[in-house]
Amino acid sequence: MTSKLNYQWNAPVKVTETSYNRATISGVLIAEGTSRNGHLYELTELRNIAKQACGVPINFGTVSKLLDTKTGLVIKNAHDESPNAVVGKIIRTTFSPKRKLVTFFGEIWNTKKFPNIVQEVKNGFGISIGGFIQYAQYVIDKAKRHVLQIKDMIVQHVQLVSPKVVRGQDQAKVETVLVHESMSFYANNGRLLSRNMLFALVIALELKGYLS
Repeated sequence: MTSKLNYQWNAPVKVTETSYNRATISGVLIAEGTSRNGHLYELTELRNIAKQACGVPINFGTVSKLLDTKTGLVIKNAHDESPNAVVGKIIRTTFSPKRKLVTFFGEIWNTKKFPNIVQEVKNGFGISIGGFIQYAQYVIDKAKRHVLQIKDMIVQHVQLVSPKVVRGQDQAKVETVLVHESMSFYANNGRLLSRNMLFALVIALELKGYLS
């Protein structure tokens, strides 16, 4: 049976000013399987990551980091974790055991460091999880490779990266971008709808597939 969303908007819409400084984004946060760096994420850990990632900041960009001053070893495309790298926040995550992945819904905004990030982010931008691992062990995966099974990860941030940056999983990416105009919405009783109310409306529409 097909589920339908009965939606009627009786309220007037008053546009107070036009600007495009914020956007909602959604996509895949992480999927089951082995990443390019040899980390194995199973369904149990995906469920944990879904809980951990809700509410964490979204950072943008990558940097090169010096790992060892003696050898001069440098890691490229490391997450930029500086305070001014924050461009948004994860609003909601959903663990799907059927699809074997975690999806996300978040908000990004233009900042002093990235004044046009909202206009630049498009479908296909990469997503990467940042944090620290409490427990890991070497196991043999389905492809008979020795990989590091990740357990009890503490998610501290989610990194938004350019599509050109090689990341751990190709599935982890932005799939939809909805740019906000700055406007005020009033219910038919004259009450101004809050940001949380509008987010609830957008999430309901997204869950029903109207924004996909």
